[in-house]
Amino acid sequence: MLVGDPVSLDTQINIAEGWNWVSYLPQETMDIPAAMSSVLYEIPGIIDTSFSKINYIKTLELITDYYPGWGWFGTLEDMSPGQGYVMRAGEDATLQYPNPDDSIGHNNDSGECVNCNVDRAFNQTWEVNPHDYQYNGSVTASVSIDGIQATSTLDQLGIFVDGECRGF
Repeated sequence: MLVGDPVSLDTQINIAEGWNWVSYLPQETMDIPAAMSSVLYEIPGIIDTSFSKINYIKTLELITDYYPGWGWFGTLEDMSPGQGYVMRAGEDATLQYPNPDDSIGHNNDSGECVNCNVDRAFNQTWEVNPHDYQYNGSVTASVSIDGIQATSTLDQLGIFVDGECRGF
């Protein structure tokens, strides 16, 4: 149980270029695009493409990468109160979380996604205990089966060593 006073959402977090441990300050779960909106920027002359000063976020079990022109992609979809995240920044940045009540795609007190158009179904069939391993990693992949790209949001890729699932 975490006990204490909430940190003001006006708090700015200085992010150094490279790897950073960062706390999530809001008291409600928020999706990654909304939570990271303060570190997005555009380059004049490049139309319809946003860039992010923070380009990789991970926990022990989940990751997300930022792809210019595409956005955030990975298994980490939301940031949650009381959690810490490892973030990689391509340059120094100032992160300021928005008020979750003002964000499109935030979760309400019941955990339901408000204003979301994303199917967040998750069809996990494997279990991995990340505490069993000293190191962790991540993979962003495109999967083709018989030359046809697998595009279902329910598709999953598992990594096995001698029949033991090491990640998915």
